[in-house]
Amino acid sequence: MKRKFLTFAAAALAFGTLSAGEVLFEETFADAESTAKNWGQAGAAAFSADGFENGGLRIANDNPKGARLLPIRIDAAKVRGKKLKVTSMVRGENVSKPEKSYLGVKAMIYYKAASGDRQWIEHKPKKDGTFGWEEVVTQADIPADAEDVSFQVGLQESSGTVWFDDIKAEIVE
Repeated sequence: MKRKFLTFAAAALAFGTLSAGEVLFEETFADAESTAKNWGQAGAAAFSADGFENGGLRIANDNPKGARLLPIRIDAAKVRGKKLKVTSMVRGENVSKPEKSYLGVKAMIYYKAASGDRQWIEHKPKKDGTFGWEEVVTQADIPADAEDVSFQVGLQESSGTVWFDDIKAEIVE
């Protein structure tokens, strides 16, 4: 079923821009093979069998000054001038409180525009410590001249372990 959905989504992306309600991607981390294929390697990031529903993406960072960030690219041509919404399930274990409020657990949209504008839009509120599964939502208005767009998950300048699951990116306006 997941492969059929991904095939359909890829076909939809190949035929022009998306409109409100259309899904760009959906990741359930059902197995280690698809997790590695879609998300690649990031040091301490790996498929985990203890996800929200099935598997999940587990990212550990033992260096409170280091970062473990994993991006998935989004075709900028499909989201220019649109509002992008990404929802994901997140849980954390022994996540240290970072020195700055914009560091720590990351579920963020990044874009770079032709004008030179670069933005990192994060979910709020940010959490630290140990917390159970929670839905986080990140939204961004993507500029009409966007050249590079991605969604990134992980830990930045914060130690601990964080899990991500059921990530869904869609156009909302």
